[in-house]
Amino acid sequence: MVKLAVSGLGCVNVADLFHALRALSRPLGQTLARRLAALKKHPEERQQQQLEQDDTTYHHALEAISQAIHPFSLDSSRWQTERDVCAVVS
Repeated sequence: MVKLAVSGLGCVNVADLFHALRALSRPLGQTLARRLAALKKHPEERQQQQLEQDDTTYHHALEAISQAIHPFSLDSSRWQTERDVCAVVS
């Protein structure tokens, strides 16, 4: 993940990586939000349920990625090492 951040996204520090993650995920989140809003105006139940499920999956994935690359372990408040991050990503 860090190698991808440095070589693929040009992020040299964790803050840049979080900003890149937000920039990459924003279009998907906005599209899901627009589709959900449109369906609430003109409900089609099956599509709405699928979009709500997709939106939930999207937010869970973002949360998992953010926690995996966070500089501190959220459980113990200690620094995460490369080994810690690789174990979560694998």
